[in-house]
Amino acid sequence: WISWSNTCTLKPDGSVDLVIGTGIDITEKKAMQHDLLQANEELAEQLGAVDQERNLRKQIMETSGAIVLVVDEEGRLIEFNCAAEQATGYERTEVIGQSATLLVPEKLRTVTLAGLKERLAAGTDSSSEYILLRKDGQKRWVTWQNSVYREPLLGRRLLISIGIDITERKKFEEEQQQLFKQIERTFQEIVRERNFRQQILDTAAAIICVADTDGNVIEFNRV
Repeated sequence: WISWSNTCTLKPDGSVDLVIGTGIDITEKKAMQHDLLQANEELAEQLGAVDQERNLRKQIMETSGAIVLVVDEEGRLIEFNCAAEQATGYERTEVIGQSATLLVPEKLRTVTLAGLKERLAAGTDSSSEYILLRKDGQKRWVTWQNSVYREPLLGRRLLISIGIDITERKKFEEEQQQLFKQIERTFQEIVRERNFRQQILDTAAAIICVADTDGNVIEFNRV
């Protein structure tokens, strides 16, 4: 490829005498322009794919019934979906950039932040149960599935936590435990009463006989 610049000389009568052409080899420049154009096309294609992936990710996050939180290496929230808004009472704009410990009771914040950083450093998947503190002060039990993602460009690690509210299940389990404890206490009381009654029967000087309405003997002491 040659880029030409042309000039001419004139005769005394004003007509063209000579045409002088000056050429510069621009083959390398043309190749660079072609490579640049091709790179721009590839970049545009890649950016389109990134936008498509981002939109798909957002759609998955927003249509999922689970709470989705993404936390950076400093423990700051960088993603917070609709289910998280509903579960916590916070708007997304209120919490993005804030510490994730905002969502746990104050007395648990130090240990929670240490746990988040430990999971990020380990880079392994994990599961846990935590009390989630709502904006209005209510507490909810949430079970979490955690995974660590390393960004390919920046190299930083992100903790992706997907949570399910198990408060109602916890309440049922607690009520069930209370019922079992009550049954156990009642059974122990029955045993104590039965043993006490037997002791009275066995130590009485008189003959004691207890029968039901059909005349069947159900108690008879040693005397």
